[in-house]
Amino acid sequence: MYERRYAGRNPFFAVPLQMLDAASPATPIFPFTASGPSEAGGVTPRPTNALAPALFQATNAAASAWLTNACGSAVYRGNAFPPDYAGNVFVADPHARVIHRMVLRESGLEPVVSRAPEDRNVEFLASNDASFRPVQIVNGPDGALYIADRQTVGNRGRIYRVVPVNFMRPRTQQLGKARTYDLVATLSHPNGWQRDTAARLLYARRDPAAPAQLASVLAYSMSPLARLHALHAIEGAGALSQIQLARALADADERVREHAVLLSEKLAARGAGANPLWNRFPKLAADPSLRVRYQLAFTLGELQPPDIGQALAEILRRSPTNPWMQAAVLSSAAGGAGNLFVALAGDTRFRGDPAGREFLRRLATMIGVRGRPDDTAPLLEFMARTPLQPQQAFMLAYALGQGLRRSGGSLPQVDPEGRLQKYYVEALRMAGNNFLFDPVRVEAVRLLGVDSYTFATAGDRVLLLLGTGQPEPVEIAAIGALGRFNDPQIAPALFRRWRVLTPRSRREAVTALLARSNRAADVMAALGDGRISRADVAPAQLDFLRTHRDPATSREALRLFGPVPAQRPAALRQFSTVLRLAGVPDRGRVIFLARCSACHRLGGEGQALGPDLAAARIGGKESILKAIVEPDAGIRPEFATYVIETATGENLIGLLRDQNSTTLTLAQPYGVDIVLPRANVPYLRSQDWSLMPAGLEEGLTPQAMADLLEYIAPERW
Repeated sequence: MYERRYAGRNPFFAVPLQMLDAASPATPIFPFTASGPSEAGGVTPRPTNALAPALFQATNAAASAWLTNACGSAVYRGNAFPPDYAGNVFVADPHARVIHRMVLRESGLEPVVSRAPEDRNVEFLASNDASFRPVQIVNGPDGALYIADRQTVGNRGRIYRVVPVNFMRPRTQQLGKARTYDLVATLSHPNGWQRDTAARLLYARRDPAAPAQLASVLAYSMSPLARLHALHAIEGAGALSQIQLARALADADERVREHAVLLSEKLAARGAGANPLWNRFPKLAADPSLRVRYQLAFTLGELQPPDIGQALAEILRRSPTNPWMQAAVLSSAAGGAGNLFVALAGDTRFRGDPAGREFLRRLATMIGVRGRPDDTAPLLEFMARTPLQPQQAFMLAYALGQGLRRSGGSLPQVDPEGRLQKYYVEALRMAGNNFLFDPVRVEAVRLLGVDSYTFATAGDRVLLLLGTGQPEPVEIAAIGALGRFNDPQIAPALFRRWRVLTPRSRREAVTALLARSNRAADVMAALGDGRISRADVAPAQLDFLRTHRDPATSREALRLFGPVPAQRPAALRQFSTVLRLAGVPDRGRVIFLARCSACHRLGGEGQALGPDLAAARIGGKESILKAIVEPDAGIRPEFATYVIETATGENLIGLLRDQNSTTLTLAQPYGVDIVLPRANVPYLRSQDWSLMPAGLEEGLTPQAMADLLEYIAPERW
């Protein structure tokens, strides 16, 4: 989705994963299972649809299988097949003996694949020859697809050429012997193999006459692909001028404009000077193409024009909810993040939009984690002089303060003049006002945990919000605020109020107490004498205590609770009949949303923290059931749980999503990503227990489990 170099410019925000699965391994395919002698050396093709009746295609009524052994693939860029095959993806599966076809398209910035309508239950090509093992697919110079079939025995194989019926092989010139003029002309060829080969030979020859001829193609060709190839070929020859690049930036085709933005980086890197191009970037920030704006958001971070904050703000205003655009803007905000914040927060429409507020929260947190005065100063000045609604002000101040805590700093340190003090006073007043809306009070209470107040000055006010009939969100926010104070009185104060806390608030209180290393002993003591119940402690927290770095805490937890329960045979026996029951997926979806969606995503719902459940379908319901009941039995390395202790004594638990020489990113349930400077992380260790809790199945009947399994892995597609 982006070049890794862009993400490396700004390691202070949670960058999304670079690679995106457009197709799942759990892609149904239809292998040829008919018995009997095979035709045509093993491949049995038949036309199957009216849209492209001349193409080779196999059909059968076999039960579907999974595309689990994809071995080679190609995007079709030839000109022999009908036009609706252009850009389709062809994937070889040697185990299933099929070539699977996918229609590739874009949804926003993301690639999406689907079956062609005419291929509803057939494959593009299939064989009943057991020796047919397609391992690679390439585009050919004649516009056909070529398939390498490596046989199982010996050093043998076959090459198939797939073409339409009545195909007339075109006359192809020997490009290696072609004149430069002919190579330039070939950049307009409808076959991608021909265009690629011509571009490669032009680069290799370095003919001084080529740039002038390529410039003519860039200026006058009617083919966008030819103009695109010519643009890159001129740059490859080191001859790209500002005039040519400016023309490409104004091209009618969005792909040409997108690549022109990209190549402006190379022009600037060669010292050709990007200043004359900067006056074009504001117009490009409003380009109608999402792809052009996406590339521009990355490129601005390389060029660093004087008005980069305004340009990035304009780009984001047009796509405020697109996560990839947000990431591109943040990657370029390594310098001037404070100015970007002011440009966006000063826009009342953006600030008032839920997506805009969420981005400002992320940006303020990033500014805090980085902790640079030239970024924090504009933010503080903006908040000091701008009339903000209390909820907005509390949220932004809390985000900045939370980011500063992650880097070992604090709001009082960066704001010695007390420019935000008015918000602290207002938050303390509003936190206990029962007549205000809950969201306002929640933000006010959260701010009390990171502002200039201490437990001695504000603790009593916060404790009054516990067990006094307050709305649960306010009570939970109060517990979180208390957990951020490092004071020995907090644990006893919470234990005294334990009986009046709701079950969920008790879980949050344990989380708040265990968030600091020096309070784990308090929790163990309360568990030992019955002040708190084992039911109040989440399974992952029990595992944390069992493996605590303090030997005394670990020994006591093992004495009370035993070792990490990797094997749970009794729980598996409880659901021994599940696989024989018919499940109802609609009921299963309700269970999924309640118990699984905090860490798993399926059907566009939930969070993608744990393994892909669509891919888990390959293993079948029995495998999924075992993973639910025994989550600690087999943990893949990429889903290993990590425990972090910061230099200030705070504990964090999650999955290590990303790390570099400057920061690391810890992913937690409900889509929470925490970025920490490495300098503030003296302790980091992987664990042998899963973040997925053991006992997730508690309270489910066998029928309810059957419903959940049917929703995750339905019998029919």
